[in-house]
Amino acid sequence: MAEEQQNLLQQQNQILDKVEKFFGFRPNLFKKFDTFPLGADIFGAFASQFVKRRPDHQLPLSQPEIEYLGMKSSEEYECNYLFSHHKALLEQLLKDDSNKIPEEKKAALDYFAHIIAKEPKKAGNDALLNKFKEAGFTDAQFKHALMVSGVFSVASRWCLANSICLEEDFDLIYNLKQ
Repeated sequence: MAEEQQNLLQQQNQILDKVEKFFGFRPNLFKKFDTFPLGADIFGAFASQFVKRRPDHQLPLSQPEIEYLGMKSSEEYECNYLFSHHKALLEQLLKDDSNKIPEEKKAALDYFAHIIAKEPKKAGNDALLNKFKEAGFTDAQFKHALMVSGVFSVASRWCLANSICLEEDFDLIYNLKQ
């Protein structure tokens, strides 16, 4: 039994090291996978494919649009943990004027986040897709937004069910204290 616990701890630390390398810190969200490290590995690998653009991994939505959708989705799911993280990331990105999101796109992302989170039956029959495209988004961006929203749905529920709180050093992580 002690050897099994030791293996579990070793596996958890390896996964947390991988998470830290990706995010630059160890999010509390992943620490709650302590007795299920494989879950952290699977969720992290899946989520990372949709939520972070990299030079070798281009995505249809821009990073500011992803963070905005993350913030709005988390707000709709009432998850303060994810809302706070995505708001801080978005604020950092918006310091560069080239990352500004046009108002019509923000409105479409607001509507999208609400419908997907609170009224998903209204998303069908291309109604949500057409509204998204009217704001200047493409079909690929719509599909990407659906995946991003799905990731945030799972993550929000995980955080809420596990009472995940912000990291003690949250302000330092995002350089919020000057």
